[in-house]
Formats: sequence, structure tokens, C-alpha cells
Amino acid sequence: DDALLDLAAEGILNTDAVLEQQITRMLADERSEALHRNFGGQWLHTRSLDTVEPSAELFPEFDDELRAAMKTEAELFFASFQNNNRDMREILTSEESYINDRLATHYELPPVQSELHQATSVGAAGRRGIFGQAGFLTLTSELDHTSVVKRGKWVLEQLLCKTLAPPPPDVEGFTEGVDPSAPLKERMAQHRRDASCAGCHQDMDNLGFPFEHFDPIGRYRETDP
Repeated sequence: DDALLDLAAEGILNTDAVLEQQITRMLADERSEALHRNFGGQWLHTRSLDTVEPSAELFPEFDDELRAAMKTEAELFFASFQNNNRDMREILTSEESYINDRLATHYELPPVQSELHQATSVGAAGRRGIFGQAGFLTLTSELDHTSVVKRGKWVLEQLLCKTLAPPPPDVEGFTEGVDPSAPLKERMAQHRRDASCAGCHQDMDNLGFPFEHFDPIGRYRETDP
């Protein structure tokens, strides 16, 4: 805007004091919402919530209202770091999130008494940071089951900035020799014995398995039905 152009013309925009002052001013402007909606939406993949469609037969409770609640939670959570100068480590550890009554029910928490999202402690529901949010857990699932691979891959690529090699040609699902009746962890271990799969799956699987307490739409569970 004109204020920035004027300071740049004076040659003082890049001084520490002026730069900090202008960043503070810009973040206070309503236009800064584009930062958490666009950058946050791309980084956390929350934009994809608009099109994700879990199995209606298996998850009839997933509807547009729940989808919107998930997306708003992620946006407000990201915005709290942008606007409140929070320690970025809390993006993984925070026990506080932004939920409304619909998400409170989904998380098996007491109602917040509002259709609007409120800053609320979600630690009692076993949720911390972005990894406990139903939006992330839904986006990183298949339509009818969870995905250790998708969730682990998200952590590697979006948080650890690790570029993974594409899978070998014609590889889809488990390789031959994997017992389909074995528990998931054992099947994944059998899969990793294939040298062409082990390189990436060693990391992806180890990072993805901790999320198995959450089902394909982000509900907490003790067993995988």
C-alpha cells in the first residue's frame, strides 16, 4: 500500500524498527486473513476438506455442517499463531483448539454452548495440536478406512519437508506375500520386507501408526472395527 511504498522510497523500510512496526500493522489489517486462509489452507491441506467425501454408508454422521466445523477449527487454530505470536512448537502440543457444539459432540466433549467456535481445552479427548484435529485425520484417510501411509507421508512432507520418491511402477496396495488376514501392523511389517518399499515405508509407517486411535473421520477409538 501507499505507506509501504513511501517508506521504501525513503529507504527505511528494511530497518528493524520500521519493519516490525509495519508487520504489526499489516497483521492487524483484516486483509491478513488471506495469510491463514490461503497459506494455512495450502500447507495444512484444509482446502481439500471442501471435496473430501468419506463413505456415507460407513460414516452417515459426516455432513456439510461437520465438514465446515472441521475446516473452521483448522483456520482459527492457524490464525491464533499468526495473530498472537505463539510458540510454533504449540502447533503440535497445544491442548487448546477452536470448536463449536458440533465438534464438541464429535470429540465426546461437553457442549461449548455455541454454534460459533470457541477456544476450548480438548486435551481430555486425547487431542493435541493439529494432529488431534478431525480435519487433518479425515484428510489423511481413505474414504472407508484410515491410512497409516497417508498420515505418515503428510508428516514427512508437510512438517519435515522430506521429498519422497514415487512408488515403484504398478505398485498399488500390499505387495505379494502379505497375509491379508494378519493384523495391520504385521501386514505393514511384511510389506516393508520388500526392498523396493522399505525405504519410504520405514519412515511413513512409524509416523503414521500413532494416529490409529482415530478413525477415518477423526473420532477417537480403542479398536479398529
